[in-house]
Amino acid sequence: MKTRTKTVLIASLLSLGLYAQVASGASENSQSDAQIAKAANTALQQNKQLKSFGLRAVSDKGVLTLQGTVDTPSSGALAVAVASGVDGVRDIRSDMRLPGGPLKI
Repeated sequence: MKTRTKTVLIASLLSLGLYAQVASGASENSQSDAQIAKAANTALQQNKQLKSFGLRAVSDKGVLTLQGTVDTPSSGALAVAVASGVDGVRDIRSDMRLPGGPLKI
């Protein structure tokens, strides 16, 4: 009986340790996403050719989604190139639009 109690206790403690590690990892990812989005938004606003469009970047686990309207497909491609240079970006998705409809990148 004592051995079983020790085994259950050890298993419980290990589970709590893993849970704490996963929980802290989630908050680190959220913080990293906030930092990635901030850096991407700053990079987009600092680019003279993109500044006037007011594009917005949102990050989810390092996947950046670009939102807003651009005037030409080449402006959209430039936005993707600028955002790709941000540290921590794993992939980019476009939710950008042209005046006449969605922009396909």
